[in-house]
Amino acid sequence: MEAFAVAELSLFRYMAHISEMSEPVARIVGKSWHVSNMIEFVRHVWKVTPLPPQSEELADVLSHFAEINALRNSVIHHISMVTPEGERISSNVDRSMPSKAVQAHRVSSQMLLGVTLDVLKVSKHLISVVIKPSASLAERADSVPALNNAWKYKASAHRP
Repeated sequence: MEAFAVAELSLFRYMAHISEMSEPVARIVGKSWHVSNMIEFVRHVWKVTPLPPQSEELADVLSHFAEINALRNSVIHHISMVTPEGERISSNVDRSMPSKAVQAHRVSSQMLLGVTLDVLKVSKHLISVVIKPSASLAERADSVPALNNAWKYKASAHRP
């Protein structure tokens, strides 16, 4: 939970940075925004301003964060159940609309550890760009080696 909150704050800082909003203005604009809103805003800013040199790197980071956000929302807001095979599944089956697909995620302590490491990596990517906006990934990774780590959580591997 704490690592996710740090990643969310890092996304907020990056959002303010690339849109050139002062922090007080960013707080007003984004006060009720969630991760999905901020990711969408960043992608819109990229459409109307010159792409930052890290846009390809950060597009991957934001896509991964969006997948983790979907998992987080499922775990926090929906029920979970244990299958006959002993797997814990978090699902929106109790609240999904008939026209919407039921979503489900496998949940385990090992998977949650991977998610935690990944949201910390998300934070490091975003903050490293705010601190060193013209530095390449390789230059930033000299100071923050975790930027080169592979993602631990694979969303497709945790869908039943």
